[in-house]
Amino acid sequence: MKLLNVVRIVLLAGVFVVAGCGLLPKRKEVYLKAEQGKTLAIPPDLDSPSRRDAMRVADAPAVSGPISDKPKSEIQPTPDDIADKLFVDAAPEICFQNVRDALEQAQIGVLGEIDSKARRIPITVDIQSTEKRRFRKDKVNKQSLRRVVVVLADGTKSRVVVEDSEGHPVDDEASKRIIAVIREHVSG
Repeated sequence: MKLLNVVRIVLLAGVFVVAGCGLLPKRKEVYLKAEQGKTLAIPPDLDSPSRRDAMRVADAPAVSGPISDKPKSEIQPTPDDIADKLFVDAAPEICFQNVRDALEQAQIGVLGEIDSKARRIPITVDIQSTEKRRFRKDKVNKQSLRRVVVVLADGTKSRVVVEDSEGHPVDDEASKRIIAVIREHVSG
């Protein structure tokens, strides 16, 4: 009885192998013999609507002279001036209040003693970086950086810069994060 079952299984496996090899008759592939049909005839009294003006963009007003990405500043930059600073179209006093509110709401660091007369806001920001190591767990470095946000008068507008504790403009990860938060909350 067992031998009969084994023979049946072997024969059935043989049929599957033969079917997969293509020895059995194939289906006729009718689509290869298909012919192209007639083209659609459109009656002469029908016309298609004009699509040329359907999505037309209005012409922009003419501008005389080039357009600058940054507002014009009455304070001349110095050679050691940092590139990432923020111009705000508001009086320095209003800008200072908005910057202070933005830093308090964003909570990206610990605010120090705020000097409203000098428009200076000290802030300590924690920066975390990861050092990739090959055969060991990645090393996480944490660093607390003390920065000072200063709002300067720039004609009738304001300029926001980030300085280190000695009063030198800085352009590092902490200052970029501070400027990004202020830009998002104040000018956005």
